[in-house]
Amino acid sequence: MAVMTTLSKDGKTLTIGISNRFDITTYKNFTQAFKDKQSHSAENLRLLSRVVVDLSEVNSVDAAALGMLVMLREEATANMIDLIISNCGSDVKEIFTACGLEKVFKVDRP
Repeated sequence: MAVMTTLSKDGKTLTIGISNRFDITTYKNFTQAFKDKQSHSAENLRLLSRVVVDLSEVNSVDAAALGMLVMLREEATANMIDLIISNCGSDVKEIFTACGLEKVFKVDRP
């Protein structure tokens, strides 16, 4: 349930990577990942134009994870930041499709 963040050199793209399970146990670290980058300075927030949630190492998601993504989307939209979900495995894609979330999120296909 590790959550790793990477900010691009130009400060415009924040990548949040999650490994293993993406569920309620990830809540604190996941929500903090975006908020930490925001809190460094108002300048960082103005520069940030894109958040990529990399799910390449995620093997399962639950309803709490979907809720976290929706909350992140609301926060990103309020700050005019693009949110992209990337590298979803087939199981995660199935969940997104079943919930209709592929219509709500920009989902990059691997």
